[in-house]
Amino acid sequence: MGDHFFVVTGSPVDSVEIWESNAIILYLTALLPKAGMGPVAGDPQRGQYLSWLAWYGNVIEPVIAFGTAELSHPVLDVTFRGAP
Repeated sequence: MGDHFFVVTGSPVDSVEIWESNAIILYLTALLPKAGMGPVAGDPQRGQYLSWLAWYGNVIEPVIAFGTAELSHPVLDVTFRGAP
């Protein structure tokens, strides 16, 4: 996967490979519910947790990348509210 972080669990026969940060967070939250990494399925706060997690990966990360690359376009400004 290049320079990306990923998690591999299990034996070589039944391993699970995960490489997106949100997917890794969700996988570990489900795999280790007692660790308290986030609300598990059935928790009333799970919906808000998932919404913030998706917002981070789908809005914040692109806005940071566009700003770092000094990209500016009206479509980006409308799509990613608050983009520089």
